[in-house]
Amino acid sequence: MKEHFSESNSWLVHVAKNFFPVWENLLKLQLKSSLEIKKISNDFYLITAGDSFLAEKLLNSIFVKFAMPIEYMWPTKLEQKGIIEKCAQGLFAKFKDQSFLNAVVFSVERKNQILASNIRGRLLQVLDTQNQIDRKKAERIKWTKNPTTQHPEQKNLIVAISEKCIWAGILSPKLSGSYFAGGRRYVSTGSEDTASRAAAKFVEAAELMNLNGFKLPEKSNYLELGAAPGGITSELVNRQNHVWAVDKALLDKKLLQNPLVHFINKDAREYRPDLQFSCIVCDMNGPALISAEICAGFIQNLENKGYVIFTYKIHNISDFGTEFDKIVNTFKKKNAKILFARQLYNNKQEVTLFLIKSN
Repeated sequence: MKEHFSESNSWLVHVAKNFFPVWENLLKLQLKSSLEIKKISNDFYLITAGDSFLAEKLLNSIFVKFAMPIEYMWPTKLEQKGIIEKCAQGLFAKFKDQSFLNAVVFSVERKNQILASNIRGRLLQVLDTQNQIDRKKAERIKWTKNPTTQHPEQKNLIVAISEKCIWAGILSPKLSGSYFAGGRRYVSTGSEDTASRAAAKFVEAAELMNLNGFKLPEKSNYLELGAAPGGITSELVNRQNHVWAVDKALLDKKLLQNPLVHFINKDAREYRPDLQFSCIVCDMNGPALISAEICAGFIQNLENKGYVIFTYKIHNISDFGTEFDKIVNTFKKKNAKILFARQLYNNKQEVTLFLIKSN
């Protein structure tokens, strides 16, 4: 890894509470040194270990939605008088000699997000006054309104606030795991009629691919398995893609009228396409291994270097490791190798796999 990490080996991470036991056990197996994990609030944990590989293990984890190194920690109370100014000046004093392009502040307790925004505003004023951030104000406004427009490898000063403490460190969106501070991604989908959690998962998945150096094709042919009621289909056609949408249930009527939508109203196991696709998106319900077998059966219709976005719906979290390996192997047998996997913010008891056809 090319970026600088905190020498303290202390990190703040965002992990969903239902996956925490599995993640904790995996981390303990991977690290040779002692490990201390302290719950901060909601799904945020403070991790400290003596192992020099802690950063690598955290940043490559399926279950870590967001991670930041702890280079500065200030125990305090948010309600104290002058907290905004004290925080901004303290952060400036600590990081004035380090290089970064943007500053983001988030609250681990959502109720304090307005205070976090105010701290960020004052911090940026202090940094600008001291010529600390070398970029145009217009660019910062753009990044604030749409974080996905920032470069994945630009270094940010990340600040997390809680009721009793403030933490800060420097890291890029790519390594922290999200364009969004804290890893919370609230998705506004393209169509109110077909808006769904599935659509939100797809939007987040596409952004995560960009963050990791992969770009989903546009104006291409997509195969979507488990398409009804059409949330993902709507997002795909908004990007000017042709979508072959397969499901036994019906799509939204408005989508059926869209010339970019080709609806196959049958069980996916009965569909035999005679064309090639640039990407397969699978969000089918039912047993995960069966869904993987069905999805993998269409790899032969995938273009070389084409992508697969597969939602692994987990029935029993305790079986995750074994079942995950079986799913990966199912795709491997059909010449699709895994790029990475992530428990997205918009996933519930699910993990999204990202694969590519290898030959």
